Amino acid sequence: MKESHRGQIRRTLMIYLDCIDTAASREVGKIVDITCQGMLLMSNTPLEKGVTGEYRLELPKLAVFREKSLTIQASCRWIRPAESPDLYYMGLLFDKASSDLEEVVNLLVDHIGFSDGQKKISTTVGDFIFE
Repeated sequence: MKESHRGQIRRTLMIYLDCIDTAASREVGKIVDITCQGMLLMSNTPLEKGVTGEYRLELPKLAVFREKSLTIQASCRWIRPAESPDLYYMGLLFDKASSDLEEVVNLLVDHIGFSDGQKKISTTVGDFIFE
């Protein structure tokens, strides 16, 4: 868990979620951590810095989510090479907050976020559907 320069705690997810570029209809990477303001994306192809895109976040198969995905607008703020030479980390900033986005982020943190040492985060048996 990392403190962002915006003051929100970024919560690492136990399951890296698929992030789909809706214009290109292809996966652009995996969501590693998230706040209500943005997310960390890991990909083998960097996005263009400063460019805004529309992305579909594929949500885990948990009963708490009303939808299978959430579509958001976000811009790539920074790009850094990952430890692996074929991967990049990118910081994406959500263009506008919404109650749907905040609700989904809170549910993700509550159900698949790592513990921050102060609040225990855990899932219950039966949450996941494996296919």
